This record gives sequence, structure tokens and C-alpha cells, in this order.
Amino acid sequence: QSEDWTIAGNSGTNPGTNFIGTNDAKDLIFKTKGIPAMRIDTLGKIKIDNFTGKTGMLSVDANGVLQSSYRSTIQCNVPIIGWGTFQNYVFTCPPTVVSINAPLVPPGNTLAIDGNSYFNGMVGIGLDAVSQTVASGTNYKLFVGGDIGAKEIHVRTSGTWPDYVFENNYLLKPLEETKDFIKQNKHLPGIPSAEEIKKNEGFPIGEMQQKLLEKIEELYLYVIQLKDENAQLRIDVNQLKEQH
Repeated sequence: QSEDWTIAGNSGTNPGTNFIGTNDAKDLIFKTKGIPAMRIDTLGKIKIDNFTGKTGMLSVDANGVLQSSYRSTIQCNVPIIGWGTFQNYVFTCPPTVVSINAPLVPPGNTLAIDGNSYFNGMVGIGLDAVSQTVASGTNYKLFVGGDIGAKEIHVRTSGTWPDYVFENNYLLKPLEETKDFIKQNKHLPGIPSAEEIKKNEGFPIGEMQQKLLEKIEELYLYVIQLKDENAQLRIDVNQLKEQH
């Protein structure tokens, strides 16, 4: 029986004695055009490299992590894809770019994704989301360390929309009572004070929109009341004029 491996496939092999590899402390090298292109070194690392002596443009370490060290050891000898110990982490080395199903990465960008994306966890833009969660005590899904530009923002609110202000059973504070509250507290009833906003590092947009609309609707009721009172005063004045 021949001891050679055929390019048409082999049968009746024994993994213990029939294999492609080395028995000595030498790398297993694969060549193209007589030049080393891929190797499995004596530590079990897979390296894709056509330059001997290098650590490999791409290599897989003992933890099963694909590494890149093509540009420089300091910048790029870090995992670009990992599993197991590294839990599917992805790293890239400047100035490389990452394209996921996108035919083109626009100039000035390092990541392009064409298609829907799903994130099961927190996302930080311009800051560390985990650190921000610890610092603020909140568990937001998105942290942005800067301004946000958008054509439109749709906020899903919870609770009751303030149209209840126009119900007949709504208890509108007398205007004089509201005046006293403002004089004493320096803010509108039901609206957070400047100290509260500072302490909470801002305010929820949806909740604040509801509160502001409530105040606007109450303001309309005050205006309507004043208009009715003014109309009654005109009637009373005209009646007095007729009596004299």
C-alpha cells in the first residue's frame, strides 16, 4: 500500500499514523510560488505570512484569537476577532477600516454597515457606556458624549397625555395661588426646579414635554377665564352707564 497522500482523496486512514504535519520541532509551512504563505508553528499558532521571521499578518493565538500585526507590533498586535476567553470581541488597527455588507466606506470613516444592526446591551459614542452607567447610576441603552443631530426625533411617552386639563372635573389652581407659589419657589408648579435639573443631570424629554403641554393648556384656561371676566365687566359697565 502506498504511503503517499493523493490529491484525489484518501481512504482507510488512521488519524494516529496518517496525517499531514511534522514530527520534529519545525513549523508546518504551506507555500505558493515557492514562497511561504501560511504556517502552523510549533506552538500551534496559525500564521498567514509570506515573510519569514515575522509574527504573521494574521495569526491565531493559543486562546483562539485571530491577531493582526501587519503594520506594527505596538499598534496592531491585538485581537481583531476573538471568541472563547475574549467573548466575540472585535478590534481593528488604525488606519484600517471595517465594512460589513457595505461596498464602500465613505472617506473619513472607519466603519460602514449596510443593513439592520442589533445591539443587545449599552452603546457609547464618544465615551464609555459602562463607566457612564456607574457614574450616573442610570442604565441607558445609548450614551453620547456630545451633540446629536437629527431631522426628526420620535419620543414614545408613557402616562396620560395632558388633555385631561380640559376635562370639566380638572381642578385648575386659582391664579392667585399660582402667583404665590411662583413667588415662594421661583418655578412653576409641577415643573422641576433648576436645582433638581442640575442634581439629576438633565431631564427626560418625553416627561418634560407632557409637563410643558400641561402648563400651556392651563395657561389657555387662565386666558379664557380672564376673557370671560373682562366680557362680564364690560356688561356691568354698560349697565351702569344706562342707569345714569
